[in-house]
Amino acid sequence: MCQQLDLTRIMAKKILIIDDEAVFRELMNNALTSYGYQCIIEDNPVDGILRLKAEPCDLLLLDIMMEPLDGWDTLDHIKALPHGRDTPIIMVSAKKLQADEVIRYGEQVDGFIPKPFVDTEFTDTITDFFSWKESLYAAVEAAKTQGVPDEICSQWVQLSRQIVAITQLKEAVGSFCLPEEGLTGEQCLAHKINLINRWITEKSNERNALSSRYPILTEGLTNQESNVADN
Repeated sequence: MCQQLDLTRIMAKKILIIDDEAVFRELMNNALTSYGYQCIIEDNPVDGILRLKAEPCDLLLLDIMMEPLDGWDTLDHIKALPHGRDTPIIMVSAKKLQADEVIRYGEQVDGFIPKPFVDTEFTDTITDFFSWKESLYAAVEAAKTQGVPDEICSQWVQLSRQIVAITQLKEAVGSFCLPEEGLTGEQCLAHKINLINRWITEKSNERNALSSRYPILTEGLTNQESNVADN
């Protein structure tokens, strides 16, 4: 369910879209700007990276299947930028992911939105993301005033983000996996999905341990926000 942001806060959000498909660039731009967001559009990864160097944004929507750099290579370049590490990135793609992509990139992104999408559901997803992110940061700011160490707060936010992102990426994994190490493709896929599930569980347990040690971290969250983060 979409959590509403007031119009002033929406209009203050700047979203960079990097996608080489004109149809989806236009769809995302139209949907978001009609809702009040500011959008910057780039039709190739190189220009998108240059744009981000010059103009920080509140969120990057990044396609995967692009040339000369695909979305994952673009992600690596962006994370190497001075402010790129702190830029939230949601991958938006029609691509069925490989389990190895989830394992390699799951900790670096903030979510995944599959194409095609319904405009209203797309904008609701973006608004929910901003609402959830703001709630997390409000919770840690409150926790800091009660003496919770900065490193604990940063770790709690990072784990919350990673749990959501890895879960969303896992849901986009396709049914194909190359055989390896004496395993059939089907066995290999099952093995890697199991690894991802264990990874999510480990991060959830780690986050829950922090929440139990410092209950104030979750006191400011709604049940829905807490459940998403603990997913």
